[in-house]
Amino acid sequence: MSVANASVGLLLRSPLHPLLSAKVQLIRYTGRRSGAEHRTPTQYVELEHDQVAILVGNPDRKTWWKNFDEGWALDLLIRGSWRRTQARSCWSHDDPMTVDDIVRRFAQKYGERHAPAPEADTLVILCAPIGSR
Repeated sequence: MSVANASVGLLLRSPLHPLLSAKVQLIRYTGRRSGAEHRTPTQYVELEHDQVAILVGNPDRKTWWKNFDEGWALDLLIRGSWRRTQARSCWSHDDPMTVDDIVRRFAQKYGERHAPAPEADTLVILCAPIGSR
């Protein structure tokens, strides 16, 4: 984790988390192949039924999301509380209606400049509480 991400993670785990936690969460997962624990801050939007979505920016330059291709446990630290979820990746070419809705929600929360280009094959990570459908 970079120094900047480590600093944000430290802040999100502290009593000062309200400074960031309305827009940034900390994710924690165990790598499928490495077995190592990973933590990184991400932006998020909350969905219905306690679900959360993460928009993966520039997925062609990242690999962490590959852990969730077939569903995998992902812990989310949101507003000072950990949530255990089952996360899975979802591409716009597979489910355009779901991804378009999530992109709209991200644009509303973070501004249009944070939305991917309409022609981009967009990736989101959908996180549902363990035990839900």
